Amino acid sequence: MAKTVSIIVLCHNRWADSRRCLESLKASTPPDLYEVLVYDNASTDGTLFHLRRMAKTWPQLRVFSNERNLSFAEGVNRGMRASLGRHFGWLNNDTVLSPGWLEGLLAAVKPDGIGAAGPMTDHKAPPRQVSAPFPTGNPGRTLDAPFLGGFCLLLKRSAVERAGYLDERFVWGWEDMDYCMRLRQNGLRLLLV
Repeated sequence: MAKTVSIIVLCHNRWADSRRCLESLKASTPPDLYEVLVYDNASTDGTLFHLRRMAKTWPQLRVFSNERNLSFAEGVNRGMRASLGRHFGWLNNDTVLSPGWLEGLLAAVKPDGIGAAGPMTDHKAPPRQVSAPFPTGNPGRTLDAPFLGGFCLLLKRSAVERAGYLDERFVWGWEDMDYCMRLRQNGLRLLLV
């Protein structure tokens, strides 16, 4: 039976980040909503060993091993092609999730015409642009956005069928911005949650 969301995580070394991300995902996400596909990109620090050990006690976790360090676009495309979900989730391995994250994104993409949704964050890349503590009012509020960051993004499968996969000519940067532009060119809205 297909899960609601197939969450795709790429990792290359940095096991501590991947562990923190995956533990937050498991603790903050209802188990019946998702499968998580983790692609280890030829790590040399034991990450693959730890992922396989984690998968033994986590039925939603599927671990794959890539022969080389794939680009974000190539790795995410591989994950979307292998997934079973009605939605795709892109998640960077250094992202830490909080309770309700997936339910909020799913509620946002439910209406027709919405292609993708992404969360507010207080820290995506230096320098920090939202003063701490991060404002927590208005949970579930959405805003139309021209672009969403690929660090944590939820896409409808129908949006990917309409706009295609990520352009693999982008190597480590701008692939998420390009993809958001393509979604909008295909008449789909993007929502910041």
